[in-house]
Amino acid sequence: MLGALGEELSYNQTPLRTAAERLSRRSAGAARDFLHAACTYMEAGLPPPESWARAAEELRAFEKTDRQELASLAYFLGGSDIEGQRATIGRCLRALEERRHYAVEKRDRLSKVYRTLGVLAGMAAVVAAL
Repeated sequence: MLGALGEELSYNQTPLRTAAERLSRRSAGAARDFLHAACTYMEAGLPPPESWARAAEELRAFEKTDRQELASLAYFLGGSDIEGQRATIGRCLRALEERRHYAVEKRDRLSKVYRTLGVLAGMAAVVAAL
């Protein structure tokens, strides 16, 4: 979603509200909900950075740190030149990707622990039944 937003803002020089509307139609799930909420706030008259930040805070599908990263991104979109916006989106994408990688590692590590606990519990039940 952020990569596509960066392209819309950079190459097409599309205003943030228009870019968010286009992307919300092409997105699904949490990304669609986030972009739709941001567009709704902008239509209500809130400035784009505040609209983006409020929509990010409402996004419960993401962790708090991810929501904060998206909210902070809003203050740089539209407030700098095209290269500055692209660099900011790139930094945000890298930060989110690092957190995603960490979450995958944590999930894998915990799944091994729970699988081992299940095996041990099953063995304990067999021993107790004897």
